[in-house]
Amino acid sequence: MWKDADKPDGSQTIYISAPSAEALQASNLTEQDKQDLLDMPNITQADIQTINRHFNPYIFYKKNKKEDYECFCTHCNSTFYASAKKHGEFENCPNCGKQALIASANYPQKGKYQSLNFVIFKFLGSTVYALCIWVDKTYCPRQFRSYNWGTLKLDRDFQRQPDLRAGVTMIYVFKPGEYAAYTPDWSSKLQDYTYRKVKKKIPKPFHGYMYHSASMIYINKYFLNHRTLKYYYEALPSKNYSSTSDELIKWLCLCSFAPMTEIAIKSGSPTLRKIVYDRLNWDCVHPKLVNWKAKRPKDFLKIPYSDLKRYGLYLTNKGALGHVDLTTLEFYAAHYKKGEKVSFELCEFEQDIINCRIDKGYIDLADLKQVKELFEYKKRQVKNGTWHSLGTYVDYLDHAKDCGYDIKQHHIRFPRNLRQAHDDAVENWAIICAEKEKAKAEAEAKKYNYPKRYKKLVKNYSFEYGGLMIVVPEHAGDIITEGRNLCHCVAGYASRHIRGTTTILFLRHKNETEKSYYTIEVNEQCREIRQCHGYRNEQENDKAAEVVEFEKEFAKFIKNPQKYKAERKEEPCRKKSA
Repeated sequence: MWKDADKPDGSQTIYISAPSAEALQASNLTEQDKQDLLDMPNITQADIQTINRHFNPYIFYKKNKKEDYECFCTHCNSTFYASAKKHGEFENCPNCGKQALIASANYPQKGKYQSLNFVIFKFLGSTVYALCIWVDKTYCPRQFRSYNWGTLKLDRDFQRQPDLRAGVTMIYVFKPGEYAAYTPDWSSKLQDYTYRKVKKKIPKPFHGYMYHSASMIYINKYFLNHRTLKYYYEALPSKNYSSTSDELIKWLCLCSFAPMTEIAIKSGSPTLRKIVYDRLNWDCVHPKLVNWKAKRPKDFLKIPYSDLKRYGLYLTNKGALGHVDLTTLEFYAAHYKKGEKVSFELCEFEQDIINCRIDKGYIDLADLKQVKELFEYKKRQVKNGTWHSLGTYVDYLDHAKDCGYDIKQHHIRFPRNLRQAHDDAVENWAIICAEKEKAKAEAEAKKYNYPKRYKKLVKNYSFEYGGLMIVVPEHAGDIITEGRNLCHCVAGYASRHIRGTTTILFLRHKNETEKSYYTIEVNEQCREIRQCHGYRNEQENDKAAEVVEFEKEFAKFIKNPQKYKAERKEEPCRKKSA
C-alpha cells in the first residue's frame, strides 16, 4: 500500500516565505504599508489545488497483493485500481479525465521537476492583492540536495502528494485610485526576508532568471470583475492577451496611477492606443506629449483638441481619433508650448529632417524660419515634379559642398530644378574625383616605372579570338575613362594596376579598338580571370555570348600561353589530314 497516506482529503502543503510581522518590522516601510502586507489574505487549500493542477500530471502505479495495480493521479489527487499499466505511456485518468504520463512508483523519479510562476489575486474589502510567486514541485528530492527543503520529509512517498515550495517575487496592493508594489529584499540578514517598496512606476512581476521563466499563470482572476479594478480590467487594451504575459498586471498598475489611460483606450483612438502600448511594453513616457497625472481627459494630451479638430484629427461620434505619428505630435506640442503656430505637415517634415541626419551647417532645427523655408521649397519642387526625397536634397548639398559651391547663396541652396542640379553636382564631383585619381595614378606611374610594366603586359596578354582582342591600358587615365564609359568601379583600380598589385585589361572589338566594351581583371600570380564586366556590370542584360566564349579561351591562354599556342597551330593540320 501507499506509504504515509496521511491526507485522505487530498490536501497539500505549500511552503512559502510570506511576510511575517518580525520581517516587516525590520523593513523600511511606513506603518500603513506594513499593515497592508499583514492584512493580505492567506493562500487557501482551494488555491493550492488549483496550483497543483497546472503542473505536469502523472499516474503512478504499484502492484499490490491482490495482483492488481493501485494507481494515483497527481492532477486530482485521487486513487483508483487497474488490471495492468505500462511505464512511459499516456492515459486518461478515470476520475478527472486528464491525460497523464504513466510511471512506476518503484523507479527513482529523476527529471520529474517543474517550476512555474503564479499570480494569485486576493481581496479584502476594497483592497485587491496580487501575490506573485514561483512554485517548485519535484517527485525526487534527492535530485536537489543543495536546496533547503525545510520541513519536507525526504523519506516519505513523494509519488503520493509532494508538497510545493514557493517564493515571493512581488506583492501588488491595489486601492481605489492608488497602488503599491513590494518585493523581498534579498540582502536581508534576517531569517525571513524583509520587504522594500518598488519605486518604478510599472514593475514587472517576474524576470527570467536561472530556471525560472518570465511567463505566469493567473489564479482567481474573476475577483477583478467585482472589485475596484473592474473598469480597468474591462478596458484592457488586448482582450486576447496571452494568459502567460504580464500585460494584465502592468495595465492595472498603469491605470492605478494614471486613470486617464482607461478613457484613452476606450476612446478607440489608434494614436492614444499607441501611446499606451509604448508605456506598457517599452516604458516610453512621451513627456513632451502626455500628462500622465491628468485628472481630466482634455488634459491628457498636451495639445488642445481644437487644434486636432482644425486639422481633421477630431473625435468622431464613434470616438475614433485619426492616427498621427507620435513624434509628429511631440514636435507639435513643443511648438504649441512656445506659442508657435505650425501645421502637422511641417512637424512631419521636421521628423524627416531628423531621420535624414542633415548636418547642422545645412539647417538648424531650432530655427523655425529655416525649417519653414525648406518646407516651402519642398512643396514647390513637388508641384513641379522635380522632388524625389529629402535624402536626394541632402545628397545634392553634400556634392555641392565637395565641389566647392557656396551653398550659403540662395540660388545654390535652393536650385530651381533640384533633380537636374543634383545630377550636375554628382557629375562634376565624379570629374573632380577622376582628375584626382588620374593625378595620383600618374605620379605612381613615374614612381613604379609603369612604361616598362606596360611593355611586359602587351607582350604577355596580346590575344585575339572571335573578332575580339585584348587592349592593355597605356595610361592610368585610360582606366578612369573606361570606368566612366561603362559606369562601373574600375576607376578605383587605376592605382593598384599601376603599382602591379592587380592587372586591368580592356576587351574590344577588332574594328572598334577605341570603344569601351568589357573590362577584365586578371590575377597574375594565380594566372586566372578574377572578373569580367561590361556596362553597369550587366545589371540590365546578360553577358554577351561572344564574351563568354572569349573568356573560356583567354582563361586557357593565360594559364599556359605556350601550350595554348601549340594547340592552336596543330588544329589546322588536323583539319587538313581529316
